[in-house]
Amino acid sequence: MKTVFSLLLPLVFCTHLIAQDEDPDAPRIFTPELGVNFTFFLDEAIDFGGNGGTGLSPYVLTYKNLDESGIGFRMGIGGSISQRNIKDNIGADSEEGVSETGFSVSTRLGKEWHKPLTKRLSWYYGFDGLIGVGISHAKTKDESEGITTVSSSFRLSGGGGPVVGFEWMLSDNIGIFTEGSLYLTDSYRKSKVTFDGTDEDDEKSTSNFLGLDFTLPSNIYLFVRF
Repeated sequence: MKTVFSLLLPLVFCTHLIAQDEDPDAPRIFTPELGVNFTFFLDEAIDFGGNGGTGLSPYVLTYKNLDESGIGFRMGIGGSISQRNIKDNIGADSEEGVSETGFSVSTRLGKEWHKPLTKRLSWYYGFDGLIGVGISHAKTKDESEGITTVSSSFRLSGGGGPVVGFEWMLSDNIGIFTEGSLYLTDSYRKSKVTFDGTDEDDEKSTSNFLGLDFTLPSNIYLFVRF
């Protein structure tokens, strides 16, 4: 758990970078951008196979606020809500029911610097701080045995790392961008399993996982400038 909080330092560092101003007395004009992960909705419509098939970014919505020199802050947010109920007849006198619910949210906050290549094409680099939360709950009930198994888990993750991307303006106000990232993340997970209808003790566990997540520029974001 301590590692998670130490890896949240990049988020604090990004906030400090955003707050910095090289010349606080000089007037600055900012241009906001609101974007959506077009690849995410294309995957939902065509069903490429989820994250494993397309390397989907968890950040569905993005927001950027850049000054006239192409420097500014960036943020992204995404999440999921799931619910499933299944009842199977697994034998002549046996029936099993399963209900599952889950919720997750992922956020990022950072800063980026744009470098023009042509009038409409530019590349950029930056740095993100990350934080994510996930909760899941599952219940399995065996009618014949009268046993109900309930499992729940809580996950907290944090980290950060560099990003590199390309942005192409389709018009004066509409464009697309794609980017790759290399994030160091640490996840803390706490889980519990209970067995109703038996004498078995509850099972509790905690774990930490440190990972390096590399994402290729395979997600296309469509954005609008205001």
